[in-house]
Amino acid sequence: MIEFFKEIFGGEALTFDQLSERLGADASIRVANIADGSYVPKDEYDKVSGQLAEATAAAEKYADFDAQLQAAKDEGEQKLTAYKIESAISKAITEANAADEISVRANLKLDDVQLSEDGTITGMSEQLEALRESKPFLFKQPQQQLELGGSTQGSKGAEAPNGIAGAVADYYNN
Repeated sequence: MIEFFKEIFGGEALTFDQLSERLGADASIRVANIADGSYVPKDEYDKVSGQLAEATAAAEKYADFDAQLQAAKDEGEQKLTAYKIESAISKAITEANAADEISVRANLKLDDVQLSEDGTITGMSEQLEALRESKPFLFKQPQQQLELGGSTQGSKGAEAPNGIAGAVADYYNN
C-alpha cells in the first residue's frame, strides 16, 4: 500500500488540488470515503458472494422439493380417496346381506361407482338391486323360523299344529 502512495506523491508534498489532479488522471484509481460504509473489503465481498452462491443452490433444491411435496400430497389424496371408495363398497355389499363379498364384487362394475363429497357412494345401490334380482344366490336369504308350538296356540291360532311333528309339517308346507 505504501508503494501505491509513493507513486502518486512522487516523493514530494502535494496540495489538495495537485492530489486531485493526479488521482483523476489515473483511471485505475478510485477514491471513496469508506467511513460511510460504501466500501466493502474484497475478502468480505468474496465471503458474501460465496454465501449467496450456496443459498442460491439450496433454493434450487427447495424449488424441486416443493414439487416433490406437492406430488406426495396428490398421491396421498388419491390413495385416501381409493381407500374411502373401497371401504364404502365393502360396507354397501355387507349391508346388502351378501353371502360372499368377493363373488358380489366380481359381478359389479366398480368403475361406475363414485364417491361424493359427503362420503356416500353413488351407482352402487342400483347395481346391488339388479344383481339381487338376476343372481339371488349371491345373497343370504332370510331363514324361515321353525315354530315348535307349545302349550299355547301362539300367533297361528287354533288351526296351528301342535308339537314338533306339526311344526315340521308346517315348515315344509310353507
